[in-house]
Amino acid sequence: PALSPESLKSLEVVERAHILSTLSAVDGNRALASRILKLDRKTLSRKLKSYAGSEPPPRPRMDSAPG
Repeated sequence: PALSPESLKSLEVVERAHILSTLSAVDGNRALASRILKLDRKTLSRKLKSYAGSEPPPRPRMDSAPG
């Protein structure tokens, strides 16, 4: 089946979705996500900052007591 031009997405949109999906899959662990994506951590941070508001919240700290 042929794809219609309307169903195609820009590389920027596809990249953003893949980065955010990967970050979500690793529970926000940026170091691990950057290794999986083969991006420098600074590059990943810069890209996330450019998404303005699409960045997932930071991971909860494991050493802090709940409530």
